[in-house]
Amino acid sequence: MGNLGIECSMRRRPGLLTIVHMDSVTRVLFVLLLASLLMIGDGYVLILVSRFVGIYLLLAVEAATGLIAVIAILSSYRHTVMRIREAVREDRYPGAEFRALSCLWVGAACLVLPGFVTDALGIAVLLSPIRWGVGFWIERAGRNSFEELYQYLKLEQ
Repeated sequence: MGNLGIECSMRRRPGLLTIVHMDSVTRVLFVLLLASLLMIGDGYVLILVSRFVGIYLLLAVEAATGLIAVIAILSSYRHTVMRIREAVREDRYPGAEFRALSCLWVGAACLVLPGFVTDALGIAVLLSPIRWGVGFWIERAGRNSFEELYQYLKLEQ
């Protein structure tokens, strides 16, 4: 019986193993490169817009956008977490709720970062058709993590 636990843990790949696999490292570096290019492009757009509307108005609009996004996302986040806990109580895997929660994280990150491009991406991720596509992609990428979270929430009851 004790060997069975060891065998199960040996079959599962440790999470830190990804830092020594070149495929994983390359993928992460390209994602970071893409994010930095997005930020550079967004900064350029902000500079162009500030010439027309003024820097103070632009800063106020960006700050207001971030604040409104945080308030709206927190409300939706609370509601989604309640739905996840309800699904766990009903002994049902909350796949749709996990997808919605992941999209809320991505949307919040984009909306909180200053810039028009990131705001547009954040809003797009929160719209239903794109939300489900992004949600399925995130769920597929983090399937084991979501299953572990589900098991943990079941034990937490």
